[in-house]
Amino acid sequence: MQFGSSAAAVVIGESALSFIGLGPRDGLSLGALLEQGLFAMTRAPHVLLSAVFVLIATNAALLASGKAFNRARQSTQTG
Repeated sequence: MQFGSSAAAVVIGESALSFIGLGPRDGLSLGALLEQGLFAMTRAPHVLLSAVFVLIATNAALLASGKAFNRARQSTQTG
């Protein structure tokens, strides 16, 4: 569980730092995608919505994988 929540926190942290301009300038970043969506929100709101969806899906997948790993580890220790 700790691995999944730690990985999700890293993704959120990277996105937040990139969103405020402290991320990589020449690479892909979820924060940069959110920033682009914010600037284009009135003309193309799907850019912002897609960035938010990707961020939520990434965090949910990391948390789910952490829970699954924890369950598998507990089942091997008890059985």
